[in-house]
Amino acid sequence: MHICIDSCAFIHGLQESDPDAARLLDLIGEKLIVVIPRLVAQEITRNLVSRAQVHHYRF
Repeated sequence: MHICIDSCAFIHGLQESDPDAARLLDLIGEKLIVVIPRLVAQEITRNLVSRAQVHHYRF
């Protein structure tokens, strides 16, 4: 299965400011492949607070 997640869901999920977005990110695993357009990845990287978050999700 492939899904695409908008940058705001990633940012709020990684910062844990939105419990639903955080839960969505918890569901990502080997059986769920997330497709992220380059522009979305750039926006996420720009807005994350720590490099560890960026490296964890390999943006």
